[in-house]
Formats: sequence, C-alpha cells, structure tokens
Amino acid sequence: MSRQSCDVGITEYLTSHEGFTGIIKMRYQDFVVNEIDEEGHEIHLTDFSLPKNEDTKSAPAPGNQANVLSADDKVRLAEFINNTESDHIILETGESKEDRTKTHQAVRFLYPELESQTTDLDDGGKVIKVTRMRSNSRGRGQHDRARRPRNSLCKFVLHKQNIGTMEAVNFIAKKLRLFKANGFQYAGTKDKRGITTQLITAPVAAERLVGLNKLHSNIKVGNFSYCTKPLQLGALGGNNFSIIIRNVVGDSQSSLSDFVTKGFVNYFGLQRFGTTSIPTHTVGIAILKSDWQKVIDLILTQRDDDKNENLNEALAKFKETSDPEQALDILKYRSSIEGIVLQGLRRFGKSQLLQAITTLPRNTRKMYVHAYQSYVWNKVASRKIKEFGCNPRPGDLVYVKTYNDKVTFDTEDEEPAAKKIRSEADSYVSNKESVMQISEDNLHLFSVGDIVLPLPGYDIKYPNNECKEWYKEIMEEDGLDIDQHMVHKVKDYSLPGDYRHLVIVPANVEFELMRYNDFTTPLLLSDVDVLDKVDEPESVSDGKYVAAKVKFGLPPSSYATIALRELMKTDISISAQMKMNKEHGDVENQSQEQVTVE
Repeated sequence: MSRQSCDVGITEYLTSHEGFTGIIKMRYQDFVVNEIDEEGHEIHLTDFSLPKNEDTKSAPAPGNQANVLSADDKVRLAEFINNTESDHIILETGESKEDRTKTHQAVRFLYPELESQTTDLDDGGKVIKVTRMRSNSRGRGQHDRARRPRNSLCKFVLHKQNIGTMEAVNFIAKKLRLFKANGFQYAGTKDKRGITTQLITAPVAAERLVGLNKLHSNIKVGNFSYCTKPLQLGALGGNNFSIIIRNVVGDSQSSLSDFVTKGFVNYFGLQRFGTTSIPTHTVGIAILKSDWQKVIDLILTQRDDDKNENLNEALAKFKETSDPEQALDILKYRSSIEGIVLQGLRRFGKSQLLQAITTLPRNTRKMYVHAYQSYVWNKVASRKIKEFGCNPRPGDLVYVKTYNDKVTFDTEDEEPAAKKIRSEADSYVSNKESVMQISEDNLHLFSVGDIVLPLPGYDIKYPNNECKEWYKEIMEEDGLDIDQHMVHKVKDYSLPGDYRHLVIVPANVEFELMRYNDFTTPLLLSDVDVLDKVDEPESVSDGKYVAAKVKFGLPPSSYATIALRELMKTDISISAQMKMNKEHGDVENQSQEQVTVE
C-alpha cells in the first residue's frame, strides 16, 4: 500500500484557499530544477568548451598538464584503457627528468586509473611505461589520493534527465574507468524524475569529461573550470524550480496570492521516508533502540509491489531459511541495500548483527535516524499549526540573527526590558545553536516565518512552551526517551539535532496558465533545449487541456512537492498522482470552463 502524507506527519495547511487539482510530474520534462550556488548564482549548462589553459593562482597545474601529452599520445592512452588485451604502452618523452616528471603528472591527471613509471632502454635512453592501476593492491586508497596533483579539481555542471544524482555520478566514474565515485563531490542530490542542473567537483581533467556527452543521451556535462576546493554537502543557496502541472481543474489563480505572501509549512517530503513498504524512519527507531535484529528484519522485509520480483524472491528465501547465502544465490543486484546487508550477515553471522549492519555505507545508515528526526519534526509542526495557527507564542524559538536584524541596540536610554533582551540575545551569539526564545516583551516583533522548530537531539534548545512536551510525547509513543536515546553508543547514530524554519515563503514566484492538445507536448525548455535553440513552447488558444507553469525558488532542503501541496491543496502522494495520470484520458469530457486562461 502506497504511503500517504498523513503517515509521516503531514496533515495541515497554512492557508485557507480552496486549491485546484492537477498532475505533477506527468512527464519528467515537466519538472526542471536549477541549483543555486552559495553566491546566489543560478546554475545553467551553457557551454561545452574546454577551459582555457591559463596558469592561474587558483589552479596552476591543470592547464599545463592537459597540454603536455600530444594528441597522438592521448588517443593511444584512451585506446589502451579500453583494450584489455594489452598490459602496457610506452610513451616517448624528453631527455630531462623535468620532462619525464611532467609526463607522469599529465598521465595521472588525465587518466587517474592508470599509473606510470620510468623505464631504462638498452641503449641508455629512458621511456615511460604506462600500466593499469591494480584495483586489489594494498593501500591503494592512500596511494590513489597521494598521486592526485594538488589544485587539480575540475568543477563542472551536470545536466541530467530522468536519472538520479548518484546514478549519474556512478555512470561517469564507470565510463572513466575510475575505481570509485567518491572523488565526485556535490552540494546536494537532485530528483530523479525531472531535468536537473547542478555543480560537481572531481579529480579528473575536463578533456576526459567532455567525451561523456556522446555516451548518454540523458547526461550532459559542461561549463568546465578548475578549482582547489571540493564541493561540500549543503554548500548551496537553494534551488530554482520550473514546474508544469497538467490537467488543471479549478480556480488556480485565487490560490496564488496566499502562496506568494504566506508560503507553506516546511514539511519534510514523502521522499525523505523512502519508497518501500517499510518507511525509513521506522528503521531509525529500531536503530536508536539498538534493536539490531529488528533493524535487519525491517530492511529485509519483502516489498509490497511486483516491480522487484527478483529481490522479493531472494527476501522470501531468506525469510524461509534464515540463510543469507541462499538468498544471495538468487539476488541479481547485490549492490542494493538488501544485498549489502545479506552479504554482511554472511560475513559476520547472526551473533554480530551490528557489524553486519555497519557494512552499509555510513550515509545510508545515518539516513534512517535522520528520517526519524524528520518524522518527529513533521508531527510537531502539524500540531503547532493545528492548535495555534500562524501565531508566534512566548517560548517559541527564532534565530538570534533574525532578532538582531529586527532590532538595533545603539541607544543608551534603552528600557530595562530591552536591555535584558539584548543581554539574552548576545549570550546566544557565541552558542552553537544561535537561537533564542521569544518573550512577552518581543513577541510583537515576530511572525510565523521567523519561527524555527528543532529536530530532536542532545545538543539543541527546545521551545519553552507546549512544544517541548509534544516532542516527548511523540517519542514516548515510539518507545524512545528524548534525553536518553539521542546519545547512542554507536557514534554515527548519536543525534545532536538542528533547527528548521516552520514556514517558508517561496522566492520569485511566476505563474502562467497554458492550453495544449497533446500530453506529450513539452511545455518547458531545458538548458540543452536552449543550447539547441529549441523554440519556447507557447499556449494554444483553443487547446483541449490546461496546464499551469509555476516557477519559484526554495532554500536548501525544502521540498517543491510540499510547496505545490499548499498551492494546490491536493494529495501529492505517488499513488494519488499515478491514479490521476492513468485517468487523464477522461479530461476531454471535463468542462473547459472550469479554468480561466489568460
């Protein structure tokens, strides 16, 4: 059974407008996302050319190294990578040690999967012998990092269609014959079903990356430059969304005003809680309780759909026999979460369940406990909106910076109450959380948009009002203690906590209604379309169907689907959207007078 919004605490709306119905992501081309970097620049794919080979302070090495090898050498090296019959090739080089050093550096920079060494000839000359790096050599990870030239990260734009960020990065790493994709860094993952554009950094030359554009129709890379610092998760300013909502029925225009001015409850979206029959936050509960057998049982529960027949067959065999070996004999894709856990069980046995679980990637394991934090946050946010609406209350939390932006303390004739507030605010500035509680004295300064709610943890401040008790109650229902279970004996599962705005107002909202006749007609342009000089889609005056084209910007970790839920006042769960998608053939029978198109 498909997960519903209410299953993960999403129950309330911020505004009272009626809303309208429509289909989100009917086609992946209907959902376009452009990342915003930390400087506020919107990321676009605009150029496929290689960077200029200029020796700059920020990146002195790459420009020089890319030019050391001749065009013929580059062709030979590329052919060698794909020719498994040959175990080495020989490169001619200059007579000086400096020339040979430059050649070694160029090979290692352009072809990280190869290694080179100087070889003496019988006549006393020297050449460079290039071989494949041995993937099973001891200490290879440290060796690989040590041989990367400094100041040689390539920063580029990844433009992908209907493919996830990790899947795209893994494809690139595989095609470049790199052992791992760990060197590829990005600020955040982007939706699979959509067209998304984001920045990536990687220890590889632009010359190698540009060739990928011929290998996958849904992955394009460009806007190459060199940098010294890898991207970090969260190092972005947000995302800009361009979305087509098809088959619009209802008064969509009246919904827009509230959306633009009041915003939406900043819930964690359904995708935060996974797509399987077992939501990720329930696994998180078992982890926080250190119930490792429960964790194993939940992860290895059979799916409730028929799209993973091979996986379900393997999991059924494990349930029947409790033998991971027999299950793995059936399973085709052992790199899945289930496959990794089964391999961990085979290796460590039933007596070392924690070790078996630890074979999962660290980010995957932390995803489960973070999902539980998100679940609790959603539940508290819903209760706050339901009981108190949009009204701030004494004891609610706001960021100190928000407070200081609203008040200046430059006068010496402050009232005693103001001096006390100032003192309290200043005392939190050096505090890691940088939050303060609203008091009766400053309540009038704040709106619902200033309020932050904590994600539960051991190192955060809770609101000094009813909300703190709600956190305790929700966690007690799950068998958890708010004070004891946030600090875990396994460090990866200890949760310091964080803060998240209760309400977000979208930025730079644009809204347009369009008519069209064919559901396969593209109504948005991607960056690749712009490069190909595709004409901008236009509304058909007598079109049978109506679509809404919505554009807006959101800060990091806010969900466009949650924003659309508030705008439309409709069910945004996958099952509801799929049902509407399947029924779109009935649109022709609906009255077109239900929607006004300008």
